[in-house]
Amino acid sequence: MKKIILAFITTLLSVQSGIADVVSYWNFSNLPAITTASTPGNGVVPTSLAASQGIGTLSLTGYFGTVDDFAGSTINAISPDTAGVSLSLVAGGATFPGNGTYIELQLNLASFADPIITYATQRTNTGYNNGVWSYSVAGGAFTNITPAIVPATAYALVTVDLSTINAVDGQANVRLRYTLTGASTAAGNNRIDNLQVNATASGGDTVAPIASTFSPLDNATGVSLSATPSITFNEPVKKGTTGNILIKRSSDDSIFETIALTSTQVVVAGSTVTITPTTAFANTTGYYIEIAAGAIQDIANNNYAGISGNAAWNFTTLTPDVTAPVASSFSPLDDATGVSNSATPSITFNEAVKKGTGNILIQAQGAGSVITA
Repeated sequence: MKKIILAFITTLLSVQSGIADVVSYWNFSNLPAITTASTPGNGVVPTSLAASQGIGTLSLTGYFGTVDDFAGSTINAISPDTAGVSLSLVAGGATFPGNGTYIELQLNLASFADPIITYATQRTNTGYNNGVWSYSVAGGAFTNITPAIVPATAYALVTVDLSTINAVDGQANVRLRYTLTGASTAAGNNRIDNLQVNATASGGDTVAPIASTFSPLDNATGVSLSATPSITFNEPVKKGTTGNILIKRSSDDSIFETIALTSTQVVVAGSTVTITPTTAFANTTGYYIEIAAGAIQDIANNNYAGISGNAAWNFTTLTPDVTAPVASSFSPLDDATGVSNSATPSITFNEAVKKGTGNILIQAQGAGSVITA
């Protein structure tokens, strides 16, 4: 029988032997702010969470307790992530309906082998005191991974090593469930943060990722001053290990902003990389973006070739509008007769408008007296 080793450890992930590529990573910063703990699909609590980095989905549809967003941890976090919030699983309700229910990771490991799960977790004294991981391949039955997890009452790192479970290697449909039991009060809860699945690339993918869509489009005009440029690739990607992203002015090739790869201004979600400049762009100004080779990689560590020069990905911001709006229609029409005593006059303009300063006067024709203002 295969032996699965599960251990609580306090050392960093990087010293673990056999750990290679980050396949999936959830830091739970994409959880909406939860003011009232709710069951998945109610309030603002989602039924699933896409991986913050890499590929994969964390499903909450099998969890029947409530979900909150208590304080997280930096244990097992990928730099530059801060503690932020955690996925907080609360027993909820008089009968503690969260007991015996689960969260589920849905993964594509077609190009990977020897997966290892790591995460930071803690429980309250009356929270879930027992957790069991199990796996399923290609929609088949779930097989428990032993021994069970006994979460600590202070944040600690848990490692679940599946490297000897050959059944999951190279499989496109792998599901990993974490079933919780042992909560003894409605408020009892367990926090999970910085959940990673790491695996060794099996060598099946040796092709570099290709940028398929740019936003704004190359040579776009009229781009918003608050635009957040993004690139969508033909496959899931992650941050590489080196290089910066440069935003330059087209007029003189001067640098508008240098954005470090490790910065939170660069966000990777699935196959999309989004860049958020610190300051707004200027009106009627051309810009172009350069990305160093290797700054972006696919999940198998193949480097994106990068882009450089003022012709690869450039755009021009919008020209300020200095033309006054023009009234295009009135209701009632000018010189209209037989208008209802309860009419609500309106004006339609040739462009979107907003309130300015001053008053609107309605006067009785001929008398000159003001009816309302």
